[in-house]
Amino acid sequence: MLANTLPVILNAMDDVPTSQNADIIGDNTRDDLKRIFALMSEHGVNVCPDLHFLVMLALTIEVRTEHWQGKTHNALKLALLMNESADQPVDNKQLLGATLAHDFAMAFLPLETFDKQQKLSKKSLKVMRTHISSAAELIHRMQGWNESREIIMAHHEHFDGQGYPNQLSDFEINPGAKLLAIVDAFVARSSNTMQAIMEINRYSGTQFDPTWVEHFNVAIKKIRSSQQQLSKSQPKTS
Repeated sequence: MLANTLPVILNAMDDVPTSQNADIIGDNTRDDLKRIFALMSEHGVNVCPDLHFLVMLALTIEVRTEHWQGKTHNALKLALLMNESADQPVDNKQLLGATLAHDFAMAFLPLETFDKQQKLSKKSLKVMRTHISSAAELIHRMQGWNESREIIMAHHEHFDGQGYPNQLSDFEINPGAKLLAIVDAFVARSSNTMQAIMEINRYSGTQFDPTWVEHFNVAIKKIRSSQQQLSKSQPKTS
C-alpha cells in the first residue's frame, strides 16, 4: 500500500510550503527521486509501485553512511547504460530491482564495516557476506522479482570462479550479476573515479567478465561526456 501512495504524496507535496516539505522528505531526496524517475523513463522503464518502494528504501538507506550518499542514482545510471551498450540482454526492470536492493542488508551491519581504512577481520568479513542472502530473501518476498533475486545472489561471484557464495565462473554466472558486480565495485570506489576505472579494467578476466568491462568503458565514456557538456553549459562565475 505504501508504494501505491508514493506518487500521490510526491505530487501533493508540491503544494506544501518549503519548510514543511523539507521536514517530510527533504529537498535533496526529492531532487534524487526526480532524477531517478526521469532516468527510468528515459530508458523506457515503467515506474511500477514496487520500484517506487525500492527507490524510497534505497534513498533512505543512503543516510546510513557518508560513503553511500548519491550512490543510488549513480549505480542505476551506470547499470542502464552498460545494459544499453550490450543491447539489453538483461531485463531493465529486473536489473533496476537488483541494483536498488542488493545492498539493503548492508545497512544493518556495524558501521565499522564501511570504514575504508580498516581491514575487516575474518569474523566481520563472514558477517558482511551474509548481506547477499539477506537482500535476496527480502526481494524474493515481493512477487515478480525472481530474476532480480538471481542477480543479487550471484553479484559477488567472480569470472574466474574465485568469488562467493558458490564459486561460480564465466557462463555459470547470471549476465545481470556480472553487470552488477562491476557497478557495485565502481560505485564503492567512486571517490576516486580514475582509480576506480583503472581497477575495474585491471581485474578484467579475473574478477570481472571482459565483455562487460568493455560495456562499462563505453558507459563511463558516455557519462563523462555528458558531465563535460553539462559543465560547459553552466554559466561562468566572475
